[in-house]
Amino acid sequence: LEDAELDRVIAALENLSGRAYDGIKLTIEETDALRLTSQGLSQKQIAAELGIVEITVRQRLTRAKDKLGATTPAQAVAIAIRSQIL
Repeated sequence: LEDAELDRVIAALENLSGRAYDGIKLTIEETDALRLTSQGLSQKQIAAELGIVEITVRQRLTRAKDKLGATTPAQAVAIAIRSQIL
């Protein structure tokens, strides 16, 4: 493969395992929880949408907040949008 093709393949593989921007790496599950939060869904609604329990939603949002350096889900969403993760 040419260098440019290899770079595209690597970027595609990285996107399969989650979203990354500027060294911030979120899993697909964390990204989904943030995306649904950005749409105004409650944690209970997110759990129902994803077919998981509410505590799992809280854990995913907490991990995302920690990785993004946020203190609230809303702040995490804002950072993710500015960082082009969402």
